[in-house]
Amino acid sequence: MLKKLEVEIARPAAFWTGDDGRIRVTDLGDVVLYAWNSVEYLETKDVFLQQLYGPIAVPRDGSGAFVLGTALKPEEFIAEWRKSRGA
Repeated sequence: MLKKLEVEIARPAAFWTGDDGRIRVTDLGDVVLYAWNSVEYLETKDVFLQQLYGPIAVPRDGSGAFVLGTALKPEEFIAEWRKSRGA
């Protein structure tokens, strides 16, 4: 998914890591969210290099990963995703 996003944004992307070097992950039980952004933004924190996409969502049921938007909180997007799947 990250490689696909790199093509879409036409620049290198990377998972967002905290000061401890660990990838920022949010485990919501049935889906795991991975924070990411452009490498340039992560290195410089220049807001003009930031990609306005939400995290990558990886369902635990093996269905395809997808990228969340930014209009809602991630948990709200996942609630809508669950609803669309009848969960």
